[in-house]
Parts: sequence; C-alpha cells; structure tokens
Amino acid sequence: MKRNISALAIAALLSTSAFADESTDNGLSYRHAGIGYTQLEVDGFNEDFSGFKGHLVQSFGSSNFYVTLKHSYTSATVDTWIGDVDVDMTLGDYGVGYAFNLNPSLDLGIEAALVRIKGEVENASASDDGYRVGALLRYATTPALELYAGLDYVDLSDADDSETAYRVGAKYAFTKMFAVTAELNEFADASAWVVGAEFRW
Repeated sequence: MKRNISALAIAALLSTSAFADESTDNGLSYRHAGIGYTQLEVDGFNEDFSGFKGHLVQSFGSSNFYVTLKHSYTSATVDTWIGDVDVDMTLGDYGVGYAFNLNPSLDLGIEAALVRIKGEVENASASDDGYRVGALLRYATTPALELYAGLDYVDLSDADDSETAYRVGAKYAFTKMFAVTAELNEFADASAWVVGAEFRW
C-alpha cells in the first residue's frame, strides 16, 4: 500500500505544470562525492554486515543530466555448522539521471543504472548483474539542510522476482563544500543505513 501511495505521489508531481520548468537553479548540488560507514541486515543472517559505502554524482556542464557511481563493501563473520566463516559482499551501481526543477527548492531526478552484486565466502564467490530504474525527490528545506526520498525498481538476472526498494536521507552542509549525510535503504529482503561526509565542488 505504501509503495502504491509513493508511486501515485510521484505521478502527481510529474503531471504538475511545474514539471516544465527545467532551468531553475535551486542550489541542490549535482557535483559531489562522499563516503561513509554502513551497516547491512540481510534476511537469513543473524549477523549484521558492516563496511563502507562511497558515491559520486557529476553533472554534465550546465545541463540537468548527471552520472551516478555508487560502491559499497561490507563483511561479517557468520557462525555456521562448520565454524565461523567470513562473508564479503560488494555492490556496484553505475547510472545516469536527469533532474527536473519542480520549484525553487524541489527537484525530481529520474535515474537508470546498471547494478552488480558479488558475494564471497572463503575461496568461493558468486555474482549477479541487473539494472535499476527509479525516481529521487530532493527538497532543500533551508540552504543548509536537504531531505530526500527515492523509489527504485531493481531487476537482477538470477533473481526469481524483481523488487521495489526505497531510500530516505538527509544532508546538512556546514559550508558550501562540506556536508554530513545519513541514509536508510529498504529492500524486500535486506535493509541498510549509512552515515558519512560529502565533499562538493
């Protein structure tokens, strides 16, 4: 039900007359890189995975197009019937997006990305590839504080079903070049949070 409401809200935004205004500069940054500590909870594992997550967003000149690069690495020591086993997980997300300026403090980004997931257990590994399409709503509540929420559709080659995921987060800028960040991601069978710092140019 919540996912349907989110989809309807995005559709309503797309239908407003403000959607046509794509030239307003509202100060939301599309040139930044960040890194932070992350913790991942996966269904079927009693242990939490922890590690780091990094990201890069870069716009194309003065246009509303931008690229997104995300990478995370987490690990955990899992207690199994054969003893403790080290499990490593990496996730890569490489995409492009377009930002629609809905009003002076609100942007809607439409994104598409290639996704790669890899898991390693001792000397064995497995990976899966797929894609992500989604929408990201960004709101500058003040010049320093940004709130955002995203809705994503993720499809992996080896997965039985595709899934819908969402993310919510906040950024607080101490200066024009430096901000602290916090984000929560929810998937069908996993959830993750990350806190970190962001550099802007």
